[in-house]
Amino acid sequence: LLGVLLIVTNMNVHANKLSSYAGKKLHKASQLQQEDKLDEAISLMENMDLKSDYDKAFANRILGVYYWQSEKASKAIVALNKSVDVKALQPKDQWKTRQMLADIQFSEQKFDDANRNYLTLLKNDYPTSDSSEKNQLAKDKNDIQLRMSMAYYQQQNWKSSLSRIKRYQPRDIKETLQALKIRVVSELQLEKWKDAEKTVGRIIRFEPNQKSWWQQLISTQLQQGKQ
Repeated sequence: LLGVLLIVTNMNVHANKLSSYAGKKLHKASQLQQEDKLDEAISLMENMDLKSDYDKAFANRILGVYYWQSEKASKAIVALNKSVDVKALQPKDQWKTRQMLADIQFSEQKFDDANRNYLTLLKNDYPTSDSSEKNQLAKDKNDIQLRMSMAYYQQQNWKSSLSRIKRYQPRDIKETLQALKIRVVSELQLEKWKDAEKTVGRIIRFEPNQKSWWQQLISTQLQQGKQ
């Protein structure tokens, strides 16, 4: 769950939009969290009486982080859902909050919910101020393609898993192998023997000593009547 600590660290970036009441309460909660008094910080925030949409969105975003840090994933999901549903945060904060929500849903095997949020993220951008931010957004969106493919894989939705993994762009050998293995299983399940043969051939170039891949290669050829 990348970016969680950044959310906490940078919680005052847009604090000027917070009401005085919310700002003081969140500052106190942040102090408690930094003193490893997370339960007290959560209790304080749970009892806040917030009025404005921005206060509610901002506070629930932080509360979601605190719940996650306390290993209370279900409560983190509820809080983060409340935050994104209000649609009151700055565009980048809104995007990052939904990303964290989707990642937690993924980790909790709530794959339909996760993919619904991932799809929203893919359809939306946030304003980027420099090339570094632009590159990070592109990287995050690329990683979402992999996560969506993995979620569909777990649900044995092979067609959707294959569609997403084809859009994913690996950055190194480890990521390439991971993607190829997801791809070949989907192709085999869909009986795309010719495509599977090509994918297994690519895997063998990375793992030539794995006997099982050579056996799989022969199997895909037999399915095509090549042997």
